Amino acid sequence: MKTIKFLKDVKSTLTDGSNIDAVFKAWFVCKPLIENCIVPQMQSCKQTCQIDQLVYAPDLSVGHPDSRFHGIVYDEENKQLLFKVVNNGLGYAWDIDIEASYAHTKNRDGKTSGGQQLFKEKGQHLIYLGARNGPPKTVSDYVTDFLIEESNFSNWLQGFKSDADDYNVPNYWIKAVRFEPIEGELNRVIMNVDPGNNIPESNEINNTYVFDLDMRPTPARFSIENFSTKLVAQTLDSFMTSFRIRNNGEENGPVKVRIFEGKYQENKNPIFQSEQTVMGKNVFDFDAIVRLDSKKETDPYCGKMKQYTLTVTDEDGNKTERDFWLTIYVGSVSGKVVDLFGKKIPGTKITASSGEEATVNSSGIYHLKGISSLGNITVTASHPDYSQEESKNLTFRIENEFKPCTEGGLDFYSVDFILKNKPVTWQIIFKDKDGHLLNGTILAANDLFRNQVAVNGKKTIPDLQPGEYYVTANVSGYYPIFKKIALNPPEETTDFVFEKVAGRENDDGLRIIAPRLLWTKRLGQGGGIIGNLNATKNGKTLTIEASNNNKRTSKLYFVDPLSGKTIKEVDIPYVIGQQRDVGLDASYDGRTIGLFINPGAPGKTDKERVLSIFNATGDKIGGTTLNRQTSIFLDVSPDGFYLYPNALINSSLHKYTRREVEGVGYGHDLQSYGSYVYFLRNGNLVSNCKGKETGWCERTINDDQIRKIADLKNMPRIMDQSYDGSALVIRTDEKIYYFGSSVWEKDSPRDNSFISASISPGGLYVITTEGSGGNLALKVYGNGGGNKTPSFKYNHVRYVSANDKGLFFAQITSDKIAYYQIGAYQKDYNPPASPVTNTKKTNFLTDFFGFFKNFFNKKP
Repeated sequence: MKTIKFLKDVKSTLTDGSNIDAVFKAWFVCKPLIENCIVPQMQSCKQTCQIDQLVYAPDLSVGHPDSRFHGIVYDEENKQLLFKVVNNGLGYAWDIDIEASYAHTKNRDGKTSGGQQLFKEKGQHLIYLGARNGPPKTVSDYVTDFLIEESNFSNWLQGFKSDADDYNVPNYWIKAVRFEPIEGELNRVIMNVDPGNNIPESNEINNTYVFDLDMRPTPARFSIENFSTKLVAQTLDSFMTSFRIRNNGEENGPVKVRIFEGKYQENKNPIFQSEQTVMGKNVFDFDAIVRLDSKKETDPYCGKMKQYTLTVTDEDGNKTERDFWLTIYVGSVSGKVVDLFGKKIPGTKITASSGEEATVNSSGIYHLKGISSLGNITVTASHPDYSQEESKNLTFRIENEFKPCTEGGLDFYSVDFILKNKPVTWQIIFKDKDGHLLNGTILAANDLFRNQVAVNGKKTIPDLQPGEYYVTANVSGYYPIFKKIALNPPEETTDFVFEKVAGRENDDGLRIIAPRLLWTKRLGQGGGIIGNLNATKNGKTLTIEASNNNKRTSKLYFVDPLSGKTIKEVDIPYVIGQQRDVGLDASYDGRTIGLFINPGAPGKTDKERVLSIFNATGDKIGGTTLNRQTSIFLDVSPDGFYLYPNALINSSLHKYTRREVEGVGYGHDLQSYGSYVYFLRNGNLVSNCKGKETGWCERTINDDQIRKIADLKNMPRIMDQSYDGSALVIRTDEKIYYFGSSVWEKDSPRDNSFISASISPGGLYVITTEGSGGNLALKVYGNGGGNKTPSFKYNHVRYVSANDKGLFFAQITSDKIAYYQIGAYQKDYNPPASPVTNTKKTNFLTDFFGFFKNFFNKKP
């Protein structure tokens, strides 16, 4: 209190010269304190005040409705208003003018009338932010106060305590005023502090507080609830749109409900409009039928969404929007139109009994859209160039309201039409170069038909529709013929002239000789491993697969078996492993040499299997891939037409389906006969017997079982046949079997990595490898089963070959090969020269099987 009185005396001295004695007395008493302590602080304060003159001024605040401090609060329970003022500044304030007024109104514009003053008074003073109400106590003050409290005269000595003269100056002002607001009106109270701006402040913007106690009923304000849409039963274009409008206000009010196509825009015409008065704090339910005309839409299709906007507006123009989408439900029909040969018929007119029309495009496809009716509808295809139109009855329906746009419901796919013409009679003639008639089979096919018939020299097939057919003709012992034939009414005749598959027919003059070294050879530059070998039965090409694991490279070597001269060497994908990991086989004359490998590490980094086809000169014809789960096995038919890497493939790399071969299925599953299949010279094959029958049987390409050959203890690893097919040799892991003029079997253990066996063209001798590792030796048997092996120091015998040139074997260590002859004919056999047909320039087979692939991979 003394400090505050002193400050007021200083102000009086500075303003009117009064109380000068007190000021000068303090000056002389406190001069050392002022010079040593107060003056430096005053200089610092002076510098601060030069920057901001009001930095140490008070800041009188009544708060703000949006802040955490409210200068006016209504106590509804006690029916009173609480007023509060605080000093947020750094300066002391006194003689503070504070006033409050009150007004009220029923008007929505908030303009009040009838104001009156609630109070007007002067607040004594407010301490500034962070100030103390007394000086800090010294040690002597604490001692004195303690002694007073402990004495017997404490009650009479309280006035002598160190803080007895301290005066508490508040930092806020508060006042309560009795107040009863007027019901149904806006009650507004305004409080002002220092309205005349008599007190300099660091902030003048928080001196007024406006308090609104709104007791008027709330106006009508609307929201949208429970919105839903549902297709009206037995329609495709009508939707029941249901929703609830809630009046969140207390007053009744009109609501305008409108629905617009697309997004809402000013001055846009609604497709639905309704007005309704909704009671306060109540709801009103609306139902509106929205019709969606698909014929006005651009490219309508079933399932396409169309946007709409629902707007709700009150009388003051406040608008609430809700976007929603309706599904376009229209029927459609699509498919293709062809003739009986699969030829596209662009320009065909497609009409629906409901009135929709479409035209077949250049690809033979049509899309009939916009069918907006349910029930039975007839769709008809017609073309002026065809005498017969075709019609189909379709039933359009919605079976599942959650999935209406489904096949067979509103959408119909693959509704195909076939327009017909006059039939053709086709005469077929099979003959050789000399004109002799031959017996065989013919397969004629296009997108719609598969006709396979036997031809006994001549054959007439009636009632074929005109157009283009892809034809394959087969005669046992002759090379197949493929033709693309256009059949036109009324008759067509086609001659097929076949070339005989060559080969030594018997073993006349064949004799066993002492092993004679023909040549030795190292493949590559060292460090390689020979994995697999195969020699053609005409004895003119030896194919060798070798890999260098250090360089991670692999090659195919095409070698002349008699001279050892390299015809060609070809880089192939790197392959890890030996014979069992490399499928290598060749046709009789080498026009088809197949290589089937896994370019990854077996069982670890398996990759898609790679099949490559070469000819006898080492030229690559083509390649394809098969599933990585396919086991490594390959057999090539003697005529070079078929290959079997666990699925039936031809030399043009067409992968046969069961629909092509057997006439069953949908053209998706590949033709397969089992894990191991061996082709015979008569065009059939050997595989495990079908059904419940055990053992190994002869089967046709069409998978008809002909006869049982034998029950084998182990899986056959190699099969070879004499030229005329009368003798067959089968090699398993443990035995060798002979089926011919006599039938016998021999125990013949094999190496884990290498196994080989072959039969001479006339079936007189069988040669095979026997033993393992460095002890791999040669065995020669006569057709009666007798041992005919000549004496020799056999080591590392890993491959044998019996062909038109004689009997041969190869001794192999790593990348070194020594090639020996042990059987020789008195007369050399040279078949008639025939051109290599499997070359990259020849596209006939590719065209043929490309057609089949497109046809049979389609759904019926």
